[in-house]
Amino acid sequence: MGKLGIGAGALVFALGCGSDGSKPETDIEHIEAGQTPLEKLVIGLGGQKDLDALTGLRIVGAGQRNIVHESPKPGDAPIAANSFARKVSIDLSEDAFRVDTSRTIEFLFPGSQTYTDVVRGNLGASTEPFFGMPLGALGSDKTASIRRQETLLARSYCSGS
Repeated sequence: MGKLGIGAGALVFALGCGSDGSKPETDIEHIEAGQTPLEKLVIGLGGQKDLDALTGLRIVGAGQRNIVHESPKPGDAPIAANSFARKVSIDLSEDAFRVDTSRTIEFLFPGSQTYTDVVRGNLGASTEPFFGMPLGALGSDKTASIRRQETLLARSYCSGS
């Protein structure tokens, strides 16, 4: 996940789970010292009832991936591989995902890419370039990989499982 760690991902997730910006019915003051971080997050987002009613969410993020342990001289900062911006749209009621990615590749073969991955049920398609041509229909392994990656935090938190 590069520089975008789990803490930042949870923060982005928490912001993405909000509904209309109004104050949640469950007061944040009900958070107690002995509760787990997940329990505190659920209360802070309006409570389990509101999360169970959630039909979709959008998560927007950006970051940079580095090539770990690679630099011109020992001790220097790692080499930047690429910078990226992503928008993930999840429709929980339709079991559908859309991931829009824009990245600037800085290492080896510099360039820019913008592509979209779409998954619905067990089917998927991508416009990600592969030797100049879009991937098109995705195999079950790539579709499952996208589903697993995008639901790692969002689906488990929002569904309460």
